[in-house]
Amino acid sequence: MAQLTLQFGHLRGVRISKLIAVAIAMGVRKLVWVVNLFYTLVVCWNIIVVVALSTKRG
Repeated sequence: MAQLTLQFGHLRGVRISKLIAVAIAMGVRKLVWVVNLFYTLVVCWNIIVVVALSTKRG
C-alpha cells in the first residue's frame, strides 16, 4: 500500500488497494481471509505510524 500511495498519491493509492482487495474477494471467495489479513496489516501499520509520529520530537 505504501508503494501505491507513493506512486499514485494518497487517495488513488487507497482506492487501488481497495480495488485489488475486492478483485481478490470476488475472484476467489475462499480467500476472503487474505483480504482481511491485508486490511489488518494496513490498520496495524497505520497505528505504528501514528504512534511513531506522536512520539517524535521536533
